[in-house]
Amino acid sequence: MREDLKTLIERLGNVPQSLQDIPQWLVWRFVRKDGQDKPSKMPYYLNGNLRGWPNGMPPHKKGVKAVGTQEQPQVDQGHELDRQALGTMAQAVAALNSGRWDGIGFAFLPGDGLIGIDVDGAIDPDAGDVADHCQEIIDRCQSYTELSPSGKGIHVIVRGETETFKCNKVGVEVFCGRQFFTVTGREFGGGGDLAEISQETLSWLRVLVKGREQLPRVANGHNPEVARNYDASKQASRYCLAALEQGVQRMRMTTSGGRNNVLNEEAFGLAQLVHTGGISESTIRGALADAARAVGLADAEINGTMDSGIRAGLAKPRAIPAREPSRKFTVVPTRKPDDGIDVGCVHTEVPPEPDWMADETLPPSDESEPKRAGSRKRGVGALRLLSRTISFGSRCKPWVIGSG
Repeated sequence: MREDLKTLIERLGNVPQSLQDIPQWLVWRFVRKDGQDKPSKMPYYLNGNLRGWPNGMPPHKKGVKAVGTQEQPQVDQGHELDRQALGTMAQAVAALNSGRWDGIGFAFLPGDGLIGIDVDGAIDPDAGDVADHCQEIIDRCQSYTELSPSGKGIHVIVRGETETFKCNKVGVEVFCGRQFFTVTGREFGGGGDLAEISQETLSWLRVLVKGREQLPRVANGHNPEVARNYDASKQASRYCLAALEQGVQRMRMTTSGGRNNVLNEEAFGLAQLVHTGGISESTIRGALADAARAVGLADAEINGTMDSGIRAGLAKPRAIPAREPSRKFTVVPTRKPDDGIDVGCVHTEVPPEPDWMADETLPPSDESEPKRAGSRKRGVGALRLLSRTISFGSRCKPWVIGSG
């Protein structure tokens, strides 16, 4: 049903000015196709031609696919003619005033440095319930977010680059360089402007989209079984995300001499977790391949090395370790107290985890895995300490830690 035009145009003022000024806007309208239960949102250029046909579609018989000509070519998204037929938001609103269209939209183009995150069926507009994964996406991105035309989903626009990935079962699509968003101006949390998305959030989204079979589509506070299932899958996802982030960071820090070995080891260790449902093989391949390219490995090397590691890891699965309750420790200093440490205190509690580590346990070292070069670095040791793994290997020299 067409929304009141005046109300829509007034609300479009909520769109960040930085987005309004980008000349990548179009118009759209509902079109019902044969065999479809509901109409599709079809994009059109500001000159009124169907997107893909900037100079119009050549004459053709009904039911027969049109064939482009030199004067009326069919072009891909991002083609020079495609870009020329788009415009600013002000120009799209002017076209909307003609009354021929149901709304306006923003087109993502190659190289524009923008990512669209489309979350479908995650909001109950009557009860006001929001699915947990939907709220977490909003909280993590903190960028311009609005309700979809149906009011049952959200659109988030962030600054960044990534490959497109999606899962219809989960109801989340992340795309870059193509497709378009219908724009409503119905702000929904998030931030008021366009924010840069972090690599951590992109990796988390890959796990969310590719790492599980399905998430609850709509939040339901009255169904404890849905909540339990989501919490269990979220725990696996968070553990696997921590492992993925650690692997990606290690890959990016590797020098030219050991790149293939590190890539093989990380592919092996992450593939061991695929059976938990917290991460998928395609997510591992995508994230590690990006990191490997960043340090100069060619695609042929990357694919061959990952194939070997992933094959071995899938054949040797490992479980996610259970979280241990907080324990007391006896701390015996083995160096002189010249650094301001109070050595008179013999018993101490394990320090509480910081907020960012809540419910996230980094993978402990596993002697059954290949030795990981660089695991003795200070940064990795510190992360393991924060995750309550009180072991630094040979770096345990300053302190002797035992049960109290």
